Amino acid sequence: MATMINEQAEENEQRVQAEMSEAEAREKAAAIKTEGNELFKAKDFDGAAKKYTDALKVIKQVTGDGDSVLYANRAAAYMGLKRWVPACRDGILSADCDPDNWKAYWRQGVSLMSMVPKRFRTKNAIEAFEKCLKTTTIPANKKPEVENLLMKARARYQRQEEETPMPENCVLQ
Repeated sequence: MATMINEQAEENEQRVQAEMSEAEAREKAAAIKTEGNELFKAKDFDGAAKKYTDALKVIKQVTGDGDSVLYANRAAAYMGLKRWVPACRDGILSADCDPDNWKAYWRQGVSLMSMVPKRFRTKNAIEAFEKCLKTTTIPANKKPEVENLLMKARARYQRQEEETPMPENCVLQ
């Protein structure tokens, strides 16, 4: 009986969300995002990530698209949990929604640099930091920090290149 009531409640929730206008969905998502922000401030990164996911679901049901800020916020929550792969993925999704969102690229780059060092990750981090610096939204006081991270990524990439010499029997043509 309880299962049937839960299923009916879920069906009603889905029906209500399907009937929401985009404005209503954005308003509901904003309220959920605010809850996520409060959890993030309290360092409940897992709870915050769940709230940002819930807000994204509301937006996607109506628009079919994600939201750059929600993806970037969820990336920050995943970074707080040291879950670098989903943080990087959300940074990419955030940048896909808004290519001028500096935080999307910054979170991508930091996540990639925090993973096990691999040349391809370092190269992608360099690209993310370069894109971050090209955005029009990056605050002037954040540029030196991103430039420093870019310098560290380039230095790591140089070391990685030097540590992996070309095999002697390999001929470049």
